[in-house]
Formats: sequence, structure tokens, C-alpha cells
Amino acid sequence: MLTPSSVSETLSPSSTTIMNISESLSFMSSQTLAEFKMSRNASKIDIVKNPATNKIFFKCSTVSGAVSNKWTSAKPSVISVVRDNDVEFLMLHNEATVNVLETI
Repeated sequence: MLTPSSVSETLSPSSTTIMNISESLSFMSSQTLAEFKMSRNASKIDIVKNPATNKIFFKCSTVSGAVSNKWTSAKPSVISVVRDNDVEFLMLHNEATVNVLETI
């Protein structure tokens, strides 16, 4: 199961969305959206907007996480455990396609 090791299972929307994310992100592990939902016994992932900050986050069962500023539902997506300055959190983002030679 994809779980950040140093943060609680349930992140509040405010703590998830107001993080200052640096340029030095490390992607620790990733799951497809189907794998992530299955690991949480969930049928859906909600994309939610915080009305106080206008930031977007995702919620799946009892877990929530950040959504990349560049994320679009029009492209394949994954949820990753991301590390930024010793803080680990979940992030929904589009699959990387840079330098992909072939998809089989």
C-alpha cells in the first residue's frame, strides 16, 4: 500500500494545500489511480477545491493529498509519495512522458 512514512494517513486539506513545494521534490513510489483506489477499498477519488485558499486537493476514502498545479484530467495520472525537505506527502499528478521511448 502506498503510504507516506512520516505523515498521518489523513492529511487535512489546509495542511496539504498550503505547503510551499520546493524544486527539489523526490518521488518515492507511485501507483495508478486504479491501484490506489483498490488499495484503499474505494470506488472513487474526489478532486476538491478549498474555498478559503482556492487550492485543489484529492480525497480518497480517509486519505487526502496534494494535486499538482500542472495536473489535468485529460492525461494519464498517478498518485505518488513525494518527499520535499524531509516531509512526505501524497500527490496526484500526470504520468511523466518526457524521455519515454516506448509504451508497451
